[in-house]
Amino acid sequence: MSEMRLLDRYILTQISLPMLVCTAGFLIFWISGDALSRLDDFKSLQIHPVDALKYYLLKIPGYLDLLGPVAFLLSLLYAFIQLTRSNETTAMRAAGISLWRIALPIFFISLLFGVVSFTYRELYLVDFETQADAIAQNNGSSLSPQDNAPISQSQSLLFYWNETEGRRWDVGNIQSSDDQTILVDVTVEYLDPNGKSVFVCAEKAYYSQSVWHLSNAQVFVNNQTLGFPVLESKPAHLEIPDSILPETPEFLMSQLKISRVQDIKDARLAKFNIREIAHIKKFLPTLSNADSLFLSTKYHSQIAGSLTFFVVGLLALPLGCRPGRRDAFRGVTLALGLCFTYFVVQRLSEPLGFSGKIHPILAAWSPNFLFASLGLILFLKSDKN
Repeated sequence: MSEMRLLDRYILTQISLPMLVCTAGFLIFWISGDALSRLDDFKSLQIHPVDALKYYLLKIPGYLDLLGPVAFLLSLLYAFIQLTRSNETTAMRAAGISLWRIALPIFFISLLFGVVSFTYRELYLVDFETQADAIAQNNGSSLSPQDNAPISQSQSLLFYWNETEGRRWDVGNIQSSDDQTILVDVTVEYLDPNGKSVFVCAEKAYYSQSVWHLSNAQVFVNNQTLGFPVLESKPAHLEIPDSILPETPEFLMSQLKISRVQDIKDARLAKFNIREIAHIKKFLPTLSNADSLFLSTKYHSQIAGSLTFFVVGLLALPLGCRPGRRDAFRGVTLALGLCFTYFVVQRLSEPLGFSGKIHPILAAWSPNFLFASLGLILFLKSDKN
């Protein structure tokens, strides 16, 4: 038992250093290229270098989500090429250790990577991406709820209409900071407890402790006799509980992201977590067919993506463990080709789910099923040989 644990530690040690080097190299290359392409934009927006650094620190989780499986693939192949060149894998097999047992620590760490990847994508990635976008769009600045200086917006940034419950949001601009989302140039329509339509125009609005706070507001109430809304009051500070306005900033930000998805490329790159999708479905039980397909595909892709590391390991290991330099080179080439084909199929299947050409569940899970089955066949063949 102790010998097997020693073998597991040895294999993981052989993988850990290449994994760190590949990940660091990819991040440096990716961030450097993106920074050079955005340099003119940063200068025109007068973004401070500290804010630019914060922007890329917030973007790192997103880069890891994209580059992590590739770094894992290359580190696996490099480690097992080294083990094969020194005949260590041959010695393990000659000692009666099966390929499945050799691969056990790899499967364990791939599943661990999948759990970690799913956790930070679900809990942190969307928030980090939102904060990074706020720095890029707002020059890293944020508005405090007490700041009453008027800010005008020539056109609406977000329009949301809940026809069933008679609520409407029209937002001119959104300012986000680490812990606060502030709506600027807001028009809200809702039904009061008596069933009358109320229109509120405010310079700013923020959400705190289940209450919407609106500053410099104008309240209009629909007058049935006159047939149009009339001004009722002009409070400097108005509070509306979420029993009347149940939409949260998170929901409105999700609606903004959906409204910005104009084509398949935008839809593939849009970041949504399961909590956001559940939140949207709660407030919009009657989604359009296009939105329903989009959200369902994103929902299942979030879960299916956590198995990417496992499928990569299942494809790479039986090909990377081939004895002999010539067979090892062929195996590595084939493993690279199969894994990158798997990544491409993952990227292509999502748009098919968005457009409704295949079912969202099939779009999200079919790449994992197909390539995991292929990896299992390769494993059985390699272990038998």
